[in-house]
Amino acid sequence: MTSYCIEELFEITFIQKIHKKILFKFSNANANIDGTLIKKRSIVKTSVSQQLRKAKSLAKRGELNEARGIYESILSSFPNNKQAINGLTALGNPSSHANLHPPKEIMDKLIQTYNQGLYEAASNQAFTLTKDFPKAFLLWNVLGAASQQLGKNEQALFAFNKVIENNPEHPDGYNNLGTVLKQEGHLQEAIKAYEKTIAIK
Repeated sequence: MTSYCIEELFEITFIQKIHKKILFKFSNANANIDGTLIKKRSIVKTSVSQQLRKAKSLAKRGELNEARGIYESILSSFPNNKQAINGLTALGNPSSHANLHPPKEIMDKLIQTYNQGLYEAASNQAFTLTKDFPKAFLLWNVLGAASQQLGKNEQALFAFNKVIENNPEHPDGYNNLGTVLKQEGHLQEAIKAYEKTIAIK
């Protein structure tokens, strides 16, 4: 067997190991396109509490953008979480979440369109909405997922990078990015994205 084949097998084996870690990490969760993880109630509470503590610690160290990203990620799944709302308020930007994403009814309709398998429509709607909500990482996530389903991997990569750019603490952005990178044959970059997913979780 040539050294090239051995190296290729090593990379594939390493990718499989990373995937096993991620599958184990999310064995009790089902990922939705809006980034919400449906878990057992106790696991959800623990995860949110850990993220809140992390955000508070980041804020104390002066890493405000990172802290804000965590609070916004929590609020995207739990809009009424008082600690996250208070955390954003303490950062001096209490209205950021309200202006970050489109109204809930619009997001719900967009996600429903995606879940119905209408990927072209979901992609077009999400892209149009990003013009008014350029920092809405959940919109970019929908656009990336729909683009991937349509086989438009270049557009999907751009969208998932936008997810990460607008919220560096959103694990789905890295996980989805890793999946597309793997499909495109960029194994080392895919590994880094998967490792980032695990690190955040």
